[in-house]
Amino acid sequence: FARYLFDQWDVGRNTCQNADDKYGILIFVSIEDQVCYITTSFGLARVLPWWRLEHVISGMDSRMSDYGDAIVEAINTIESYLELGPPTFPERTSDFMQRYGYVVMFAFLAIAITVWGEAQEKHRRIWLIEEGTKLSKADKVIAQMRQKEYGINSCPICL
Repeated sequence: FARYLFDQWDVGRNTCQNADDKYGILIFVSIEDQVCYITTSFGLARVLPWWRLEHVISGMDSRMSDYGDAIVEAINTIESYLELGPPTFPERTSDFMQRYGYVVMFAFLAIAITVWGEAQEKHRRIWLIEEGTKLSKADKVIAQMRQKEYGINSCPICL
């Protein structure tokens, strides 16, 4: 319903304004359902992305018993966001980490464990190959006896 009102009232689509400067905000509060919806025109989408609006709504949730104060607080918060301008990189990064930090940490941990396991497997395979090419003590004694028997003074590789 709020989106319908936004479109019907042409919020942010005043024909007197420049085509690039179409700014409008609709704050819809359903008192009976205790629900708040905030939408903006495309001109404000850069300054008020969805996650900033979500912060405004979450700030209103704590004051929903007094709707007047909640709406005034929302307007003040939106005004401060408008004065700040578009979100900075640190602000976007902070919001991303608050939302998805656990997922990023889990993915990083899973990748680290996988890489560690692959490295361990590689070292184990190299060790098995090296162990498989070593002579046992009995074979070593036999090889030394044959060296003496045939009068070989150097290793077979160096010949």
